[in-house]
Amino acid sequence: AKRDWGFAGDYVEAMWRMLQRPEPQDYVVGTGETHSVREFVARAFREVGLDWKDYVRVDKSLVRPAEVYQLVADARRAQEELPWKPRISFRELVSMMVQADVQRVEDQLTAEKAVFKNHAARNPKAPRQMREANPQKGPGRVPRAVSPVEQHAA
Repeated sequence: AKRDWGFAGDYVEAMWRMLQRPEPQDYVVGTGETHSVREFVARAFREVGLDWKDYVRVDKSLVRPAEVYQLVADARRAQEELPWKPRISFRELVSMMVQADVQRVEDQLTAEKAVFKNHAARNPKAPRQMREANPQKGPGRVPRAVSPVEQHAA
């Protein structure tokens, strides 16, 4: 199935422009381009230098049998009357989304490293204790939380 992928910020701008009109009207907003989920996934993985085929498996039992093949917006009226058109391309949208996820992971790793360093600095036995508490043994790993059930069983 193919969809009209667009950036929410562009759509918010279109909505704001609609609200500036003297009379209410119905408008369709969208890019007017279609891309499949497969294209989205391929571009996202390419953004981080990976081949999606090495990581993604399609489960045909989850494919919708009555799927509408193509949904695409005709935003000509919005483009003419508001005037509005999307600024962010499909390629830019995917890149923005991937980079936001990469940044979130980097921030999380930085925070986890800070917790590890802080704990290790205050407790000389911390590295050994942390490795023992973590089933994924190894230096530099952040300990996972241990549930009360696991603590009781130990």
